[in-house]
Amino acid sequence: MKLLTLPLLKLNPELPVMVITGFSDEHYYEDSVNAGASDFINKPFSIAELLARFQKMMRDHEIVAQIRAGEKELEKIGSEMIAGIQHDSMQRVTALKKEIESLQKKLQAGSAA
Repeated sequence: MKLLTLPLLKLNPELPVMVITGFSDEHYYEDSVNAGASDFINKPFSIAELLARFQKMMRDHEIVAQIRAGEKELEKIGSEMIAGIQHDSMQRVTALKKEIESLQKKLQAGSAA
């Protein structure tokens, strides 16, 4: 199963892959899923079962795509927030430095008098 699944997933890692086989041993299922298959169906199967499994696989694929898009959006928002906080912090530090310099000048002027 790896021989078929891995080359497909190298070309498109996001591609949902369903393995259809006449082998029913449990290790074929495990090998297929471990190789990256999204689903596994044994022959013989009905068209209704194939369609149901295919539709579920595609729904799952779409949900994963939406989650990944949401994660990317959250990363973008987080980066923007961090940049905003850094900018705001630098402005505050600059303002504090100016205030400290002003206070130092006042102290120096007061001790000179």
